[in-house]
Amino acid sequence: MSDEVKRRTKNAKWLDEAVEYWSSRIYEGDLGCDWSEGDKVCWNCGYCRSLQRCHIVPKSLGGEASASNTVALCAQCHDIAPDVSDPSEIWSWIKSNRIGKSGLYNTYWYEEAIAESGVDLSKVSADRLNALVSECGVHVGQLTGRARLKVSTLAWALRKAAANV
Repeated sequence: MSDEVKRRTKNAKWLDEAVEYWSSRIYEGDLGCDWSEGDKVCWNCGYCRSLQRCHIVPKSLGGEASASNTVALCAQCHDIAPDVSDPSEIWSWIKSNRIGKSGLYNTYWYEEAIAESGVDLSKVSADRLNALVSECGVHVGQLTGRARLKVSTLAWALRKAAANV
């Protein structure tokens, strides 16, 4: 694991342990990343972000702080991950989201914005969309401190761009 990733990820030992545990049990094609990148890329959305320990079975439901009960998610995915006592649900959820419906890395959140906008992309001018996005504010994550464009903000820009074509 690189020094940069260690700086970005608190207590990286849990992450190494989770990758080692799950890489022999879960097919990487069902994830948002390859296992070779599992220590720096969100296992759900496939984006290279600071990773958080997400308990498969939440501590509030008796889940343990062990590699067998841990997946690595970015803060945004951690916020929307299922909190249930059925350990198979996290894998069903991740598999259903794996690297975006297109199967391409770094597309998950864009695809979510497109779906939320309800816009036919053929009706969107790239120049108009870029102009609108440049007028949007970015969200600074409360836990990560990293700036990103929210799904709802990009969905707004897509709707406006489609309306002006």
